[in-house]
Amino acid sequence: MTELVVLNVALGLGVIGAELFTALVLMALVTTADTGPVVRALREREAKGAVGLRR
Repeated sequence: MTELVVLNVALGLGVIGAELFTALVLMALVTTADTGPVVRALREREAKGAVGLRR
């Protein structure tokens, strides 16, 4: 969660405001939570041979 540390530093230095900080933290949490299910779905799809344009 390096991005959260960077966001905290940016907020502390006044580089970003509270609203942008909140939006970016939420985005980081959502994308992190979604990574596992998306990777799992892609692996299952690949195992079934449905990925890409195979000829």
